Amino acid sequence: MIFQHLEPLDTAQRRAVGSAGGLVRVRAGAGTGKTRVLTTRIAYLIDSGVDPSTIFATTFTKDAALEMKGRVKDLIPGVVGKVNICTLHSMAARILLEFWEQAGLPERRLNIAEDSEAREVLSHVVGEVRGRVKPGAEASEEANEQFQNDLSDIMKKISRWKENGITAWEVNSNPDLSAEKKAVAEIYQAYQTEMLKRSLMDFGDLTMRAVGLLETNHEVRWLVSNQVQWMLVDEFQDTNRVQLKLLSLVTSTHQNLLVVGDDDQSLYSFRGALPFLMDNLNSYLEEVSGTGDISIYDVSLVTNRRCTDQVLDAANKIVGYNQRKIPKELRSGRSGAPVSVLGSASETHEAETVAARVSELIASGVKPEEIAILARTGYALEPVNRALLRGKIPHTRQSMLPFREREEVLDVMAYLKLALNHSDAHAFQRIASRPARGLGAVAIETIIKMAAANNVGFPHALEALAATGVLTANAKKGVLSLARHLQVLSDAASNLEDSKELLAYVLDEIGYRKWATGRKNAAPTLQLSFQAFREIAEDTPAFIDFMTESALVGDIGGKSEIGVHLGTIHGAKGLEWDHVFLVAFEEGILPSKRALKEAALGGDPSNPLAYHGGGGLQEERRLAHVALTRARHTATISFAMARGKGKTRSESKPSRFIREAGLIAPTTHQTLVMKQPAGAKKAKARKPALW
Repeated sequence: MIFQHLEPLDTAQRRAVGSAGGLVRVRAGAGTGKTRVLTTRIAYLIDSGVDPSTIFATTFTKDAALEMKGRVKDLIPGVVGKVNICTLHSMAARILLEFWEQAGLPERRLNIAEDSEAREVLSHVVGEVRGRVKPGAEASEEANEQFQNDLSDIMKKISRWKENGITAWEVNSNPDLSAEKKAVAEIYQAYQTEMLKRSLMDFGDLTMRAVGLLETNHEVRWLVSNQVQWMLVDEFQDTNRVQLKLLSLVTSTHQNLLVVGDDDQSLYSFRGALPFLMDNLNSYLEEVSGTGDISIYDVSLVTNRRCTDQVLDAANKIVGYNQRKIPKELRSGRSGAPVSVLGSASETHEAETVAARVSELIASGVKPEEIAILARTGYALEPVNRALLRGKIPHTRQSMLPFREREEVLDVMAYLKLALNHSDAHAFQRIASRPARGLGAVAIETIIKMAAANNVGFPHALEALAATGVLTANAKKGVLSLARHLQVLSDAASNLEDSKELLAYVLDEIGYRKWATGRKNAAPTLQLSFQAFREIAEDTPAFIDFMTESALVGDIGGKSEIGVHLGTIHGAKGLEWDHVFLVAFEEGILPSKRALKEAALGGDPSNPLAYHGGGGLQEERRLAHVALTRARHTATISFAMARGKGKTRSESKPSRFIREAGLIAPTTHQTLVMKQPAGAKKAKARKPALW
C-alpha cells in the first residue's frame, strides 16, 4: 500500500513523503505538487502504523483545509475524520476550547468579535483615552473619513503587534517607542481591557491567548504537544511570528515538523508574515523557542506540472531580482507560446483589447471558465468588467470582501449568536428587520432598551412590546414571529442540536434565504456563502465548534464556476487556468505606490516594534511571479499609457517587472502599437516612457 501511494511521485516528492522525523523543509515552487506531497505524506504515515489522531496538518485557508481533507479521503477512505486538518487559527481556537478553564474563559465558548464590532470597541476606547469621539451626523464628510482612517491606522498597528506576539504591556514597557507609537500603545492597553470586559476577543487575540496558555501552563503544553506527534504545515511562507511560536510549542515534545512553502510566493507581509521564513527557518525557530541550531532535512521540488517554460522563464526572472540565498529554479520541460505584452492608449482601450482577445479564445473553443483576468487591485478591474458586459462575455467577478465580512454572513451569524446569547444587542440590532417585520429604527432601539432595563433576553422583550398595544397589527405579528424564532434557536442550542439543523432553521424556517435572494440588490456572493456554511456545518457538526470555525473563515471563493474569472492576484493564489490575462501592469499599480514607499523605509524585520511591516518591492515581484504562474498555456500582460478621465487623468508607465521579466529590453525605443477597439478613433502611435 505504501508503494502504491509513492508510485505517481517523482524522486524529490518521494524524498519529502518518506522523510524520517525531525524538522523537514520542503521548498515547493508554484505548480510542483505540494498538496499531493502533504496528502501522500499523511497516507504514508498512516500506512506505516501511525495513529491518524496524532497527525496534524494546518493550512492557510478553510478552502485549502477542505480540499486537503477531500484528497486524504480519496487516498485512504475512512480515516479523514480522525486526522486533524485545519487552519492555524482553528488550531488555536481548539486549544482554547478544550482547556477553556485553564485559559481563564468564563465558559466553553469563544466570542470572536466581528470586524465592525472590534472597530466599535476601538472607537469607544479612543474617545475614553484620547478624548476624541466619533464625529456626529452633523460633521463634514472629510471629518468622518479622517476619523475612520485614523481608526484603521490604529487597528493596523495593534494587529501587527499581535501578529508578532507582543502584548500591550510589552509595548508600553518599551522605552524606545516614538511619541506616536506610545499614544497607540496606550490605546492598545485600553482596547484589550475593554474587550476583556465585554468577553470578546479579536483574531489577533486568538493565537496569542493559545500561545500564552501553552507558555504558562506546562501541564496543558505537555497534553497538547504529546498529542501532536506529526505536524505538517502548508503555505508555511505566510506564517507570522506568533503562529510560528504556536507551532514550536505544540511540537515541543515529539519535534516532528514538516513545512512546505516557497518564499517566492510569500504575499502577506501586511498580515505579519515573516520575511524569507523558508530561507531563515533555523534562526526564526531559535528566536521563538530559545533552542540552539536545529538539524534540517531539505527537499526542493522544482518540476512544475502546470506552466510552460516560457511562462516560468519570465516569472523566475522577476523574482531573480530579489535578495535570495538560492537561485530560483523552476522548470516544466514543456514548451509553449511566449508571454505576450499589450500596450494601450488608455484603460478603456486596454479593457476592450483584452475583452476582444478573450472573445477570440472563446470562439476558438476555449471554455470561458478556463480564462482568468487578474489585477493587483480590484479597482483596476472595473474597466475590464464593463468591457466584458458590453461584449456579453460571461464572467464572474470575485468578491473583494472576505467571507466573514459579507452582509449575508454577518446576518446569519447574528441569528446564530442570538441562539447562544439571547441578550446580544449587537446581533439583535442587525437582524431585527432582516427580513422586514414592520420594525423601524425607533422600535428596535426601544426593544434593546427594554431588554437591558429588565435584564431579559430578546424573546421576552419582544413579547413584552407586543403586549403594550402600541404596535400595528402587522408589526405585532412580525414581533411575535421573531420572538418565537429566537426562542426556538435558543432552545435548540441549549439542547446541543446539530449545527446543520440550526443553520437550516435560519435559512429556511425564518425565511432568510428567500428574503436575501429576492432583494433587488441581492449580493452576488449569496449562493457561495450559503454553500460555504453548509460545508462548514458538515465538517463541524457540534454547534459551538461550527460557530468558532465560521467566525474564523477569511477568504473563500476559489475558481469561478460560471464564465471568465475576474479577480485579484491575491485571490488567485492556489488556482490555475489555461489562459491568464494580467491587466494594469503599471508603475504605481504593480508595483503599488505603497510598496515603493515601503522599499524606501527599510527597517529590521527581527525588531517588530521598529519594522514597518511591509513587503516593499520584493513582495510586489512575488505577486507578479504568482500571477504569471497561474497560467497553464498562455499568459498575456497588458498596460495602459494613461488612466482616469478629466482632471483625474494621469499618464502611466509600464511596470518595471516587464523589463525584469526580459519581455522588453530597457534600452528599447521600439514604438508599441496601441490597439484600439473596433470603431474607435485612431490614435497616433507613441513611444511609451519606459522606466
